[in-house]
Amino acid sequence: MEFRDEVWKIETAGIEAVPAGQRHGRAGEVFWIWFAANIGILALVLGALLASYKLDFWQGLLVTILGGASFLFVGFLGIAGPLTGVPMLTLSRASFGVKGAFLPTLISWINLIGWQTVVWVTATYAGIDLFANLGVRPGPVPDLIIFAVIGILTYAFGVFGHATVVRMQYVISLVFGALTIVLTAYLLGTHHVTGINFNRPADFLTAFVPAAGFIIMFAGVSWINCSSDYTRYLPPGTSSQRIVWFTTIGSTIPLVILIMAGYLLSTRLTQLGSASDPLSLISQGIPAVLLVPYWIVGIAGLLPESVLAGYSSGLNLLALGVKLPRYKTIYVDFVLCGALGVYVVLSQSSFLGVMQSFLGIVVAVMTPFTAVLLTDLLWHRRLPYQVADLYNFTGGSYHSSPGYRGGFGVPALVSYFLGIVCLFLFGSFPLFNGPLATVFFQNTQTSYVLAFLVTGGIYNVWKVVLYGVKDQTQGVPGRVPGPGRVGG
Repeated sequence: MEFRDEVWKIETAGIEAVPAGQRHGRAGEVFWIWFAANIGILALVLGALLASYKLDFWQGLLVTILGGASFLFVGFLGIAGPLTGVPMLTLSRASFGVKGAFLPTLISWINLIGWQTVVWVTATYAGIDLFANLGVRPGPVPDLIIFAVIGILTYAFGVFGHATVVRMQYVISLVFGALTIVLTAYLLGTHHVTGINFNRPADFLTAFVPAAGFIIMFAGVSWINCSSDYTRYLPPGTSSQRIVWFTTIGSTIPLVILIMAGYLLSTRLTQLGSASDPLSLISQGIPAVLLVPYWIVGIAGLLPESVLAGYSSGLNLLALGVKLPRYKTIYVDFVLCGALGVYVVLSQSSFLGVMQSFLGIVVAVMTPFTAVLLTDLLWHRRLPYQVADLYNFTGGSYHSSPGYRGGFGVPALVSYFLGIVCLFLFGSFPLFNGPLATVFFQNTQTSYVLAFLVTGGIYNVWKVVLYGVKDQTQGVPGRVPGPGRVGG
């Protein structure tokens, strides 16, 4: 099979492992991928929500830096890309089994579909406001035209595939990244931010820890399921350290600037954290001559994260067993997200808020998933990834070797479900409260930490019991290094 991955040409690979001889690129490209993914003006809303925890400025800054640092998880799992040439959810079969990975992959796909819809609708609202400033009166027909144009622009990049997506992220980072930072500085100046809390810190356990968990979940952890999707074309010898640091630094720079700007703006725009159309609220006070550039930057800043989510969603669909060429999976997303988005735009209902609350639960479930994948990456030298067996549904390492039963990775699945149980027992979500929520755990963000530790701890213990006293090359069935071996 020819693995074509060129700009403005349709990528031919699906979820197959990209052979070492077909790899290209440098680690530095992941900087631009994740920089662009985090320049959306909506990060200002995260800052406003951060302020709701009553943190002082220094606590808020530390929490924001921790949010950027959470992309270390994305960077670490991105290392698996050059190691295997395999997308993230296909690689999760190494943990959950070739059949057991179906549920985590389905949850990942639902998460990506949901966020694509939220971003598409938000960008549409911005487009409607843009044209309203140009004298076009809102209504069903112009609103749907704006919605369609934004959707076509977004999903076209995903149709072409990896190389085109990487190039687009680079260009948007340079052009709109700079404009976003300039615009943010202007907003801080025009809104005359005052009343900043510099010396009244909030309680560590009941405010700082939950706030940190909240930012971390909606920063790095929400992208865990896409990690190796954007590194699998990198050559096998690519520096792991460079992948980790370029990913983390590229994400942290825009996140710290925008989230802290939102934190500061919330002292003046007190409704910023709960506004249904935050971009419109932020635009108040901007001179008319600057409104069009503001809306263009706002829309452009939203598109990169939707492009990444759409491309990875297509890979998730293929991992679920959908028999389509990769580029056609983008059409599936376009139709599904489009149908949901049209309903929200035309009905102007509270459905978008309900969807965001639901997606908060889905993101929470990504926490134990993260713990499982990180554990296997840490173990990969002793238990190298068997790439060929990721596609073997009748035998092989991820079907019937120790810990696997009929294609189900029992240790990973049990640890994963126990982590989910912790979330729902101790968490407090917008849609419901866990039955065992206490004063300490009465924040979803704190239960994230518990779920991560429980899942990772149990899975590591299980690994030690199964493999800890055995050498990888001596007597671990189904794990003998061979042609399909990828590892240290």
